[in-house]
Amino acid sequence: DFGGLKPFRLRRRLSDLRSTPLASRPPPHSASMLHRLGGLFRSRKSSGKSVPVEQMQTSVAADNTDADSWDDGSPAASQGPMKLFAKKGQERDRLVAVLVTILEGSSYDENFRLIEPTTVPGERVSTYSMSCCDVGKLHLYLAGNQEAPAAWQELVQDIRSVEPDSVTLNWECCSGCTDQGFPLCGGVASRGSRALRGARRSRGGSSPTMQLMGLAVRRGYTVMCSDFSLKALIAEWSEEDLGPNPFVKMEASCDSQFQLDFLPSDLSNPEVPQQLQVVGELCAEGKAVVAAMGGTIVYTVNPRRSRTDLYDLKVLTVASDWSDGLGRRGAVGGHDQAAMPEAMKCSVGAGEAERRGAAGHVALTYASGGQLVTSMGHWIELTRLDTSLDAVMHAAGRNFGGEEVASMRREWEQLKTEADQQEQLRYWSKNMVQKSVPTRMKCRTKFSS
Repeated sequence: DFGGLKPFRLRRRLSDLRSTPLASRPPPHSASMLHRLGGLFRSRKSSGKSVPVEQMQTSVAADNTDADSWDDGSPAASQGPMKLFAKKGQERDRLVAVLVTILEGSSYDENFRLIEPTTVPGERVSTYSMSCCDVGKLHLYLAGNQEAPAAWQELVQDIRSVEPDSVTLNWECCSGCTDQGFPLCGGVASRGSRALRGARRSRGGSSPTMQLMGLAVRRGYTVMCSDFSLKALIAEWSEEDLGPNPFVKMEASCDSQFQLDFLPSDLSNPEVPQQLQVVGELCAEGKAVVAAMGGTIVYTVNPRRSRTDLYDLKVLTVASDWSDGLGRRGAVGGHDQAAMPEAMKCSVGAGEAERRGAAGHVALTYASGGQLVTSMGHWIELTRLDTSLDAVMHAAGRNFGGEEVASMRREWEQLKTEADQQEQLRYWSKNMVQKSVPTRMKCRTKFSS
């Protein structure tokens, strides 16, 4: 049992090695990182004391600082964006959305790089992956301050050719994002990053990441941050670019799983991101269970936040129950060490329908039309969404078309046992959520079913 240390605390790192081909395994400096983890386990055994997740993350970060360090998918900063899921003949379909997923180092939420975002036949979503260290370039090219070079022209043109609410900039939960902020890049060592961030703030002006996010919401795009990238956002928040910061990161963390509660009727609103609309269509009970890796953020909306006319804030889901992996539960267990003070909880619904807890998903809708969407966890880790065959078929027909429904019905007819049917429903519902885009994308086709 790793000397008493819970195995899930290793998942963010060791899963990288398990899923990576030998030819792509990390170079020697990453082996040093794993050796350091081993040293932490040995010290745990000899001292009898537990090693905090934060200590492990700090130790790992010291070996994961170069802009071109080994990762599981982030493009090298000098190469520009990488187009994903490109197929011959696909350009004949109507482009209805653009999703740019941004990361540095090892990713813990590969959803949009593993699962192609999808809509109905005849329509397509262009998906790109890029480095956190290139966000300053994208800001320059989108702002029109500099002509985009050849490597960037297709991405910039795709963004300019769709409706603003069809563009998503998604910052992945990755090792480059920390409690201190987004990557500084340029080979800057993480141990000196705090001083450098402080110096940058004292000089005035925001980081390239904040500038790009600010431009995005002013243009009407959607910005998405989850877990580690949400921690970085809260730490690096720029009021100049995004308005008053409404979020508070709690001291507790979630290391096992959490339950999301929501009102399905709230998620059916066209101003809600498509991905959450699909969740609402699938689940009449308003509950979803999501697995959590070590150190997953627990956050909330500040009850004393500054009021502003720049954006409207809407809590879409709440984490009503979570576990820190040590048997301590938050939100529900008020006597527990991990519990959240009642005054700090968010809520959805009212009266008997009210549900309270930490923030799950929150949307800031700016006066310009842009949205900033925050998420405690990752849909790639969705483990249970209680649904029915009728709900699944309705959601499939409405969001992905009749061909999808026909294919699913043929597959359903081949299932012989109730256990197989339940497993298939879980797979379909999870897949529909994961291949949906986290933006409103009102120009896409939806069917009545």
